[in-house]
Amino acid sequence: MLWRTRRGGVVEVVLVHHRVTGRWELPKGKAEPGEVPSDTARREVVEEAGLDCRLAELLGDVHVRHGDTWRAIRYWLMEPVDPGAEPCPRAGTEIAEARWCLPGDPGSPLCQPYDALVLARAAEVLGNRGIVLPGPPVRAGLGWRLVRGAGCGGRWAVEREAGTVVARLQVAETAPSQPRGSLVAGAGGPAAGANAGEVTVWKRQ
Repeated sequence: MLWRTRRGGVVEVVLVHHRVTGRWELPKGKAEPGEVPSDTARREVVEEAGLDCRLAELLGDVHVRHGDTWRAIRYWLMEPVDPGAEPCPRAGTEIAEARWCLPGDPGSPLCQPYDALVLARAAEVLGNRGIVLPGPPVRAGLGWRLVRGAGCGGRWAVEREAGTVVARLQVAETAPSQPRGSLVAGAGGPAAGANAGEVTVWKRQ
């Protein structure tokens, strides 16, 4: 996840728009033969957003459910080498557009459920650095909700209406299961409560 701060401490992240699916999401991709995950993360940002970056901190592993199996994606907090550069996807990729966006802002594209996990975790990490987002890090989408305190090593989880866990973020390496926790964000609701069991209403400063 590539982020920067603008004048006044405004936090922005890069989202990319896929040509075929029409989805906006954080840059990601598959590893090439012999490539370590950290190199994959950096290469995908370079290819999909056209921005050189440096890895700052490991955020965790997102496990996404595909039927009865789980797919793991590792995310890092990354910073651009040139904070003033604008994203521009490389030619030949499946990315139609890339842009700096304000996390959780109504004017920004709606992120995917699995990306909401990453943004919520990043808000925690940035908060530990004294960088506080003026609003929620994510806008929840219709049909899913963000849950905090997932247990079994999980920090966050995404549930569908029926309570089925479809994605979860783990800071520690543990096997994915079907955790349950405290509701933090639902469709159109608040996000990123300060403690498990809390639903925080964010106020813009």
